[in-house]
Amino acid sequence: KVNILTELYKILRLLRNTLIVCLFFWMIGFIMFVVSIPKPSQVTDMTKTDAIIVLTGGSNRIEEGLKLLGEDLADNMLISGVGNHVTLKDILKKVSNGQLKERLSQKKIILGHIADSTNSNVVEAEMFMKLPNLESLRLVTSNYHMVRSNMIFKYHMPNYTIIKHPIGNDDLGLLSGKFKLIFNEYNKLVAQILIWTAETAGDYFDRITNLVSSQVYRTFRPTHAD
Repeated sequence: KVNILTELYKILRLLRNTLIVCLFFWMIGFIMFVVSIPKPSQVTDMTKTDAIIVLTGGSNRIEEGLKLLGEDLADNMLISGVGNHVTLKDILKKVSNGQLKERLSQKKIILGHIADSTNSNVVEAEMFMKLPNLESLRLVTSNYHMVRSNMIFKYHMPNYTIIKHPIGNDDLGLLSGKFKLIFNEYNKLVAQILIWTAETAGDYFDRITNLVSSQVYRTFRPTHAD
C-alpha cells in the first residue's frame, strides 16, 4: 500500500512539474506573440498585387479592402467569409464616395460564402487565385489576426507572393476588451501549430514504419529453390 501511494505521489509530482513547464513556455510564447503582432502604421509596402483578399470577421476590414482596391493596388478582390444572404450590392451601398464607387465598378470583386474559419478562408483564396495570371495578393485582416492568417496562407499557398496589410490600432489595449481577442487568437495559433506538428509526426512515423516493414520483408522473405 505504501509503495502504491509513493508511486502515485511520483506520478502527480511529474504531472505538476510538466504542467508548470508547459505553462511557462505558454507564457513565453504569448509574450512573443503579442510582440510579433504587426502595427498598421508600419505598413509601407504599397506594391500593386494581382489581388486583394479580405478576411471578414473584424471591423473595417471590408472598408479597408475597398479603399485599397479603389486606390488601384489590385484589379481583383476576394471578400472571404461573407454571409450567405449578403450581396455585392449590399456591400457597395456602404460606399458613400461617388468617385470610389465609380472606380470599384471597373474592378472584379468576388464574394466568398463558404468560409467560416481562417483555414476555410485559405480554401476560398486558393480557388480564387487560380484565376488566370494571379500570382500575388495583399492579405487584409485585423492586426491581432494577421500572425496566424499569414502563417496559414503561407503554409497552404507557398508559391504566391503575400503582402501583409494589418488594420486596427497600434495600441493593442491589452488591459481593455482586446485582451480576450488576443488571448483567444494566441490559443488558436498554438492549436494550429500542434495540429501541424501531429500531422508531420504522423507522416514521419508512417514513412519509418513502411521503411522498417520493407527491410523486414526483404530479410525474411521466403526464397524459392530453382
